[in-house]
Amino acid sequence: MTKKHTMNRMIKFSAMALTAGLACFGTLKLNAQAAPEVMPDGTIFDADYYAATNPDVAANYGTDTAALYNHYKLYGYKEGRLPFMGSNVKFDPVYYASTYPDVLAVYGLDSVALYKHYIMTGIFEGRFPNADEAKKAADAAKKASQQSSGQSSSGSGSSDEVIGLTTDDAAYINSVFSYINDSRENYGILSKPLELSPALNAVAKVRLGEIKEDFSHIRANHMNYGSAIRDAGISYTYEGECISHANTLRDTINYWHGTPEEWNMLLDGNFKKVGIAAGDGYCVAIFIG
Repeated sequence: MTKKHTMNRMIKFSAMALTAGLACFGTLKLNAQAAPEVMPDGTIFDADYYAATNPDVAANYGTDTAALYNHYKLYGYKEGRLPFMGSNVKFDPVYYASTYPDVLAVYGLDSVALYKHYIMTGIFEGRFPNADEAKKAADAAKKASQQSSGQSSSGSGSSDEVIGLTTDDAAYINSVFSYINDSRENYGILSKPLELSPALNAVAKVRLGEIKEDFSHIRANHMNYGSAIRDAGISYTYEGECISHANTLRDTINYWHGTPEEWNMLLDGNFKKVGIAAGDGYCVAIFIG
């Protein structure tokens, strides 16, 4: 399994969605193109996912598909380890087909084909396997936005216009942190939860000031964001950074869930700690493992 390419992406939401630009960058272990395979005995298994979400296993067995699958058959399934992303969620083919007409147009109502689409492609595109999962994601976004504002809006204007605005208050930071860990728990990442690191929070604050001047993962000294981690004397094996310039936390959450690169980073089992900083509409999340 190789280190994945870095990303530097800016997204602009429409004016009706309150224009926002976001980007994600990191050294990842989960690949948006990785997909489960049907093993010789008919079992569905994703070696990349298994290694990334079980670093203790990868440390002993490496990244060889046969070795990892052998571990899963002998020990992993008894220990509750997941063979592929999404294997622990209930799939509703009727919901999936009716919710995603583009998929329906290709696969029709064939429940097996629809499920294969979900585990091979759909989950990486941010599609939901059933109505309950879709509702949980919507509720999480709403809850996080409400927590970050401290209370529902009052006075003139709708709550969507003012709730969850990107700020430097503790409630906003805790909402981002909770969303990341809740997402990891929902998808069975055994290394969950991430630790919110004060040292990384300080690094994130440094990066926050820098991206306000230049919205980029490259610093003014022409080095990437990782140099800020090293400047702080923090040692690590894996690194990652998400930056955003979004009007509300809800916008950021919707983007993260719907973008494979972001979603894979949130679910990367190699990351152990995160630092978060936000203010003036900008947010930085720094991951290390």
